[in-house]
Amino acid sequence: MTQIPYLQGQGTTAMHISWHDTAQTNTKVFYGLNSSLLELSTTGTSEIISEPYRWHTVKLTGLQPHTRYFYKVASGSEMSPVYSFKTLPDINYTGKIRFVLLSDTHSSDSTAVGKVMRAAKAKITELYGADIESHVNGIFHSGDITVSGNVAEQYTTQFFKPLAVLSPYLPSMVVAGNHEGENLF
Repeated sequence: MTQIPYLQGQGTTAMHISWHDTAQTNTKVFYGLNSSLLELSTTGTSEIISEPYRWHTVKLTGLQPHTRYFYKVASGSEMSPVYSFKTLPDINYTGKIRFVLLSDTHSSDSTAVGKVMRAAKAKITELYGADIESHVNGIFHSGDITVSGNVAEQYTTQFFKPLAVLSPYLPSMVVAGNHEGENLF
């Protein structure tokens, strides 16, 4: 299973949580305000992206602005560990908004990309503490996340796995680069 959550579509009252694996049933997220009591759940959808992988997506709505939520994803009979994220603040917020900016992380050496991601997480933790989602609002990536966008496995090995140290906690927005855009399958 590859149940590494990937957050996107962050808002003040909503968050999209996606992941991929091979399970065909039970796309669900359990969540709540306490890491030991995930009392809420929402089901979602899944679709085949490239055999045997399915892309699961759940949209959480009705969330509170600037609030930390704990969650775990489930598909088939498998469940992920518990992770956390924070919604965006409302329009009255006067604090800081921070983002991680990335570009051209594509590499056939995913170990090097993973090293960069771990270093980014270490720096955020050094500056702000272990609850990185409480101090950084998201990730902007300007593209080129794979060497060849028509090879589905490269999205897993060159992007999702190296980004896994951040993606369950910080939502990402990725622009298709020329490596993805010229090779979309």
